[in-house]
Amino acid sequence: MKIFDRSIIVFLLSSTFCLITLAISFPSKLISKSPQALLTKITLSDVRKVKLFEKKNSPGSPLSANKLSIAFNSLKYDLAGITKEGAFVPRIFLEKIPNDMSNIQRPKQKKEIFFKAILPVILRANNKIIKDRERLLRIKIKIKRLLDLNVLDKIWLAAMSDKYKTRRDDVHQLLLKVDVIPPSIALAQAAEESGWGTSRFAIEGNALFGQWTYGKSHSLIPLGRDSGKKHRIKAFPTIFDAVKAYMHNLNTHNAYREFRKKRENLRKKKLPLLSRNLLGSLKNYSQRRNEYIKTVRSIIKSNQLDMLDNAKLGGDYVVIVQPPAI
Repeated sequence: MKIFDRSIIVFLLSSTFCLITLAISFPSKLISKSPQALLTKITLSDVRKVKLFEKKNSPGSPLSANKLSIAFNSLKYDLAGITKEGAFVPRIFLEKIPNDMSNIQRPKQKKEIFFKAILPVILRANNKIIKDRERLLRIKIKIKRLLDLNVLDKIWLAAMSDKYKTRRDDVHQLLLKVDVIPPSIALAQAAEESGWGTSRFAIEGNALFGQWTYGKSHSLIPLGRDSGKKHRIKAFPTIFDAVKAYMHNLNTHNAYREFRKKRENLRKKKLPLLSRNLLGSLKNYSQRRNEYIKTVRSIIKSNQLDMLDNAKLGGDYVVIVQPPAI
């Protein structure tokens, strides 16, 4: 090898070594360009505060409303701030509601803790639906342009048809069903059905929405159930499972066809999915019917929940609290 060639190789190796050394010594300060959330500047200490929540059967203090409130405050999680432009809901996904919600004396504090605990989970479930809907819209465009679908799209479309109980490859019917539930409606119904997280069903089985079932597994028998009645209240491993089941129920059950049709009409007109335009079509959710709608509407109005319909998840940390045993 010529002296000149050896010199070039030595120079390149030396330069590479210097660059690596500089990179290690002075790491880049570039950060993600994603929007900042209320959960920015979270420290390991903050994470430990949230992770103080222990498993139900573990020694030590269990998940309590007070600890949850302290954790929310340490992360600067403020519902009022979420409505401001650029603010986000932190990704705190609880797996169960604190067992002592009924001990909170101040209604305002109880409501705040309940909404803060449930809102991120509702947004998470809606985000999954949004992703599925966006994929459906892309497939719809391909079909309209007479383009062939790839194998993965065909398999996924068939699975979605089975999941949402539609005819195979009926994209229009799928788009009617694969859509979000306004957070204001979900929050208000969860509050009403679970007694703000204090009901036995909510505590023992994460049953926030009072969904009936006739299966014996993963269910709870209502106290004082009329003689001869067979229904139970469906229980769930986590709050997230309960929210997903609730949304799937509204998106598939025949009792809520009017709700889905109104939602579709709003989509066609490119109007927001406001609770005041959709809530009336959910009277079949309860035997109280119109009185039930009045109650849910009152919860939305008195707590200004419609302000949270445009809320978005943000932040980097996902904190999971252990679920109860079902």
